[in-house]
Amino acid sequence: FWGNISVLPEHRGRGVGGALLEVIGGVALAAGKPELYGRTTSDRPEAVAFLERRGFREVERMKVVRLELANLVPPPIDAPAGISITSLADRPELADRLYDVAVEALPDIPGDGRMDPGTPEEFRVRDIDRPVLPPWGCAVAIDEASGEAVGYSNLLLVAGTPGLAWNAMTAVRRGWRGRGVAGALKRAAIAAAVTNGLHAIETANDIDNAPMRAVNRRLGYEPMPDEIYFRGPATRSGVPA
Repeated sequence: FWGNISVLPEHRGRGVGGALLEVIGGVALAAGKPELYGRTTSDRPEAVAFLERRGFREVERMKVVRLELANLVPPPIDAPAGISITSLADRPELADRLYDVAVEALPDIPGDGRMDPGTPEEFRVRDIDRPVLPPWGCAVAIDEASGEAVGYSNLLLVAGTPGLAWNAMTAVRRGWRGRGVAGALKRAAIAAAVTNGLHAIETANDIDNAPMRAVNRRLGYEPMPDEIYFRGPATRSGVPA
C-alpha cells in the first residue's frame, strides 16, 4: 500500500506521526499488505530520520528539476532527420499509437521495479484522456518513412497550481534512442507550454537515468530537492508485520 503522513509543524516531534503510521499500518495489515511505500524529499531530514528509525529503507531517488518559462524564448525543435514532431491537438488520431511506444519504452526506465503500461484501455485512461493531460501538451514523434509513432512527451497540469506543468513522461522506442528524438520532443513540449501561458515545468528522473537527466540539463532545468521513495514494514501496536 502507498502510505502518506502529514503533520502540521507545530505538532511534530510529539508522537502524532508515529500514531498515524500505526493506524495506516493496521489498515495495510488488515488488507494483507505487509509493507508500506511512501515518499519524502531531501530537504526534510527529520522525515527521513522518522522513517529510518521505523525500519524504512530508501528504494528509489528521483532528481527533480524545474524550468522557469517567464521570458523564455523556446529553443528550435530541431527534430532529427526522418522525424517530424506534432501533437495530439493537431493529430488526435495518433493517440492509440502511443501505447506501442509505451510498451517498448516504459519497462526500460530505471527505478524501483519494472514500469508496466497496463492494457491499452488502462493506458488510454491514465496517460491520454485525463483532463489534466491537455492534447496540446502531448508532443509526438513520427517516423516519416513509416508513419509510425516512435516517441512522445506529455505535460500534466498540476492541480491547484495554475501555470505549472509536470513533464510526466518522455518515451522513445529503442531503435530511435540516442538520435535526438527525446530532446526534440522535450523542446516541443516547452514551446507548447510557453504558447499556452504556463510559467514553469517540473520533472524528475531516477538517479540512474543519466541520458534523460543530461537532456534536462542541456535544456536549462535547475535542480530542486530530491524525491526519496521509502519502503518499510506495516505495523501496529502489538501486531507483528
